[in-house]
Amino acid sequence: LPLPGTVLKRKYKGQVIRALILEYGFEYDGEIYDSLSALVTKVTGTRWNGYQFFGLTMKEASNG
Repeated sequence: LPLPGTVLKRKYKGQVIRALILEYGFEYDGEIYDSLSALVTKVTGTRWNGYQFFGLTMKEASNG
């Protein structure tokens, strides 16, 4: 993952989803989630792979 403090953004159904990467989790709309997938599932109402939702690749994740 990118470093803590990085904001991931994705437009979804007309709204911009912004997730803040924390040292141990992810913040969205004042709530903390253990995983990107849990965050995205809560926001969209359907199961997603959080990395795919935000367009992160393994190369980006390993290089930061």
